[in-house]
Amino acid sequence: MDVPWKIPENKNTIHHVTPQNLAKFPIHKIMKTGFIFIWVEKEIVQDVFKIMKKWEYSYVENLEWVKKNVNNKISEQPYRYFNRSKCSCLIFKKGEGFQLRHQRNPDVVFDYVKRDKYLTEDKPSFIYHVIETLLPNASYKNETDPGKMLELWAKKGMSRKGWTHIVQKKNINITTTLKN
Repeated sequence: MDVPWKIPENKNTIHHVTPQNLAKFPIHKIMKTGFIFIWVEKEIVQDVFKIMKKWEYSYVENLEWVKKNVNNKISEQPYRYFNRSKCSCLIFKKGEGFQLRHQRNPDVVFDYVKRDKYLTEDKPSFIYHVIETLLPNASYKNETDPGKMLELWAKKGMSRKGWTHIVQKKNINITTTLKN
């Protein structure tokens, strides 16, 4: 999930999600067991852990994205104590019996910040490789077994074999939508 989090620098707050909004999301209707990979900024990490506990998901691991600018320097976005230079992809699971493939991938990726005209920054595409490697039985195999990957808040026009992508339209008030 690449949730368009409502954080202080987001000006267009109607389309952004607070942790309280996300907590109302009916995840149990979409999946009974499985994994959630969710991008979070540091100021809402605690809130996301509380939501996952409420949804009965347990923490597994995390991947860090260190943001770089096009000049190859680490990005420095203003924040209260330290500048914000990274984003975390937290990994949670619910249920047992999943085949997890041991990773030889790093838990940190250095990649460029790609500003998006949509709701969030483009996250590193490396995350798809990490997820597909970690969960080999959920990946695309053939036309009769198209895969079991779901991406919420995907980028408009996103397409990847084995994945279902759900895009939030810009004109949707997410607070009203999640209440219904």
